[in-house]
Amino acid sequence: MYRLPLICRETFLEFTSKQQLMNEIIVKAMAKSLKLEKNSFLDQFGKNPISLTRLKFCPPCPWLDCVLAAKPHGDASGTTYLLQDKEVEGLQVPKDDQWYRVPLTPDAIVFNCGDQLEIMTNGIFKSPIHRVVTNKKKERRTVALFFSPELTIKFESEFEFQILHIYHRSNHENIYYQYI
Repeated sequence: MYRLPLICRETFLEFTSKQQLMNEIIVKAMAKSLKLEKNSFLDQFGKNPISLTRLKFCPPCPWLDCVLAAKPHGDASGTTYLLQDKEVEGLQVPKDDQWYRVPLTPDAIVFNCGDQLEIMTNGIFKSPIHRVVTNKKKERRTVALFFSPELTIKFESEFEFQILHIYHRSNHENIYYQYI
């Protein structure tokens, strides 16, 4: 974190701090929506959750059928927040074996539930599959923030009353390294 250029360090740290607060509010609301204690998911992130920011630049590309900026995937994080480019679309989601664009909404933040939160909710909240395509004529810039549980903290579904657990007790480190 301290390798950030001085010119943007303060802004970046303030942005990340505010995103962490927003993440706490959303994750608490998700728990309450399922009639659970408001901190039930947040507690499973641990005292020092991981936050990762990815700044992405996609140059114009004339070979749209051959090049993806990001192949189809779900996010390995607990939660993901995306600031899209204000002018150039690129995010797509599948439905009925076709890919559909996610329209740009100025100054909005796109939220995705990640794989870790899907596990904590025993699949009630899903980690959506998505991809990113390039643009033929314009460059595209995005900022993605990923929040994940501490690497070694154990977490599991909060739904003890359910007979069938889709996911087993694990931790972020084991799941992350299992799939990369």
